[in-house]
Amino acid sequence: MGETLALAAARGLHLAAALSAFGTLGFGALLAPAGDEIVRRRLTALARISVALAWLGALIWLPLQAASMAGAPDADGAFAALPTVLFDTGFGRALLLRLALLGVAALLAGPTRSRITWGLAGVLAGAACALQAKMGHAAAAEDLLLPAATILHILAAGLWLGGLLPLLLVLRDTPDMARRFSGLGLLCVLTLGVTALAQFWVLIGGIAGLIGTGYGRIALAKLALFLLLLGIAALNRFRLTPALSGTDPARAARRLRLSIAIETGIGLLVLLAAAGLATQPPAIHDQPDWPFALRPDPDALADPRLYRQTLLTLAAIGGAAVLVIAGLVRRRLLWAAVPLAALLCAAAPLPPLRLLVTPATPTSYYTAPEGVTAASIRLGAALFQTQCADCHGSDRRGQGPLVSGPARPPDLTTSLVWERAEGDLFWRIGHGIAAPDGRQTMPGFADRLDESGLWALIDYLRAGAPGSTGPGPSHH
Repeated sequence: MGETLALAAARGLHLAAALSAFGTLGFGALLAPAGDEIVRRRLTALARISVALAWLGALIWLPLQAASMAGAPDADGAFAALPTVLFDTGFGRALLLRLALLGVAALLAGPTRSRITWGLAGVLAGAACALQAKMGHAAAAEDLLLPAATILHILAAGLWLGGLLPLLLVLRDTPDMARRFSGLGLLCVLTLGVTALAQFWVLIGGIAGLIGTGYGRIALAKLALFLLLLGIAALNRFRLTPALSGTDPARAARRLRLSIAIETGIGLLVLLAAAGLATQPPAIHDQPDWPFALRPDPDALADPRLYRQTLLTLAAIGGAAVLVIAGLVRRRLLWAAVPLAALLCAAAPLPPLRLLVTPATPTSYYTAPEGVTAASIRLGAALFQTQCADCHGSDRRGQGPLVSGPARPPDLTTSLVWERAEGDLFWRIGHGIAAPDGRQTMPGFADRLDESGLWALIDYLRAGAPGSTGPGPSHH
């Protein structure tokens, strides 16, 4: 755990510094006054400090990453692996190129340089940040969706979050810069939202991965911080920035600077969370642990009436959100937007929630890690005869020699085993089944069989039952 935290912290320091360099150079090229040498000098200093910190972060990060990639048990092993990681892997070559691009960008920036030169420096720093697609999960992608989303996401984060410190530096002398920055910030926020959805689709896959995996929980923390950032940005845009033209502009400027400083600190936490995500396996490749007694029922929306109700409710909620956002952007409309949004939500045909959920187990969203094979079916058949046939019968019809009385095990030759999610079957075979009064009606086998044995039993039961695919949930 300590090594993982150190790796995430070093990666986060490097990433934050690289984005700060890009954001500062982009700010200088797009927003800063061309003839203000004092502002240019401040931005030059900040860009060069950021590049130096990016180099420092890389020097700390590289041996930690080498140790992780090589499985080195100690510092000697990590440093021995450095040349291989640095020169013979895509990660190492991308890191070297990033550091070179940042170094050239820092040299191009200067108090007397033209806006075009600053723009070139910003392009080089942006290219350096875009190399993130070669240094994380996107590098293993089989198509262009994840790399493209990663590049756009990192560039938008750099222009917005990396631009907060330069904004803070120049705000005292040029308060109007906050208005100019807000337009760029809005474009970046929209880009971050769209690309985050693409990354969610590819790396998390669904609500189970979001809630039930370490990767998903870090992503939730990042999302919460991002929403907090949006709230602060909205406060700056719609309250504090307009107050600069009010009766006490000096007080308004102080409050705006404090708010931007807080926004910068939270932005750093977002980047640290992003670095933490890079050290975790994507949720789509992990088995999610479901923490609730209920889960969404994938079969519920097969009912046309329930499907229409749910669709109309979601449309109403979406329309209400659009109205509220429009009211915040055009404050003159806010007095009408909020009541209309409330009326729209109240008129929505809310479907009965109990019909949209079904009982769940902690492993409801587990899937067989290896898939069904002939070997696993053979193993499952042998295990069934030794572990289960006494109750379920050797023919799986629930008439084993140990069964007496009217209460009999279910017939496993029917479609029953396909009507349960494979993760629920995994839990029930491993932990047993209890009656409503708490009496154990089927023992669990987790203390006798390992996970591969439990999955082999499921493969055997499904291979011998009518059906081709289960209706249960999947985190893929």
